[in-house]
Amino acid sequence: MSQKSSPLPLNCHFKILPDIEWFEKAVEAGKHEILQKYGSDILNGVSVTYVNDIEKAIEKLTEVKTDSNELQHP
Repeated sequence: MSQKSSPLPLNCHFKILPDIEWFEKAVEAGKHEILQKYGSDILNGVSVTYVNDIEKAIEKLTEVKTDSNELQHP
């Protein structure tokens, strides 16, 4: 029986942001507000990766999936 590769964990999130400096700053300000309102524990165990386009998201997704498989199947 062969082992199937496991899907990415649900705590990995990829956000595609436009390549606009003020937009990135707005996202960081919103994140700061959430952390102040709900505490830093709200994001514990959650991985958020920001990218500028879908190709970069797929590239990063592939890296995370490969790293995840290597950890599970040394």
